[in-house]
Amino acid sequence: MDRCPNCRARLDGSDQCRRCGLELKLLQAADRAGDAALARAIRRLADGDAPGAVRYLERARALSGDPLVPLLLAFARSQSCSEIPADHGAATRHRGIEPRSTEGAA
Repeated sequence: MDRCPNCRARLDGSDQCRRCGLELKLLQAADRAGDAALARAIRRLADGDAPGAVRYLERARALSGDPLVPLLLAFARSQSCSEIPADHGAATRHRGIEPRSTEGAA
């Protein structure tokens, strides 16, 4: 956070805005928590864990105004939807749907 959310004054790192006196301690803690959640999400994406990344990106979105978060969230969701389980037939049978046979298909 570079500016006070109340008066837009540049912040100098203290816990209170020098211009309007707004208490910034909790806002700064939320900002740090959002940064930490974003870093964890990026690590999850790098490890190939898109669903785990989505969880951390949802948290980062709630805590941070970083414009990278919605972009990464869309990417992570697209990755987690494109992952097909190795035995997707078992998943479809569980839902009462029999997988199509590929035998005899042209």
